[in-house]
Amino acid sequence: MQHEAGQAAWSPNSHRTNLLKELHFMILSKLKHQAKLALYPEYRSNYPIKKEVERIQKIFRYTRLSKNLLGSKLELVDSLSS
Repeated sequence: MQHEAGQAAWSPNSHRTNLLKELHFMILSKLKHQAKLALYPEYRSNYPIKKEVERIQKIFRYTRLSKNLLGSKLELVDSLSS
């Protein structure tokens, strides 16, 4: 099936294929990042984790926090901030 402009019509399979490609890319890039952190000390030393941990420690109590740490999203909710 074709549209007037010659483009293929949308189908659930094409949408599913694009979604799977995106998920595949996201998973592979996170996996590569984690592997580099585990295997290469020079990569680890260039990763700003120490600064990020220091910033987290300086945040006031009763504050909601959302950070990306080691390639994963970290959400903390202090008991009185929710």
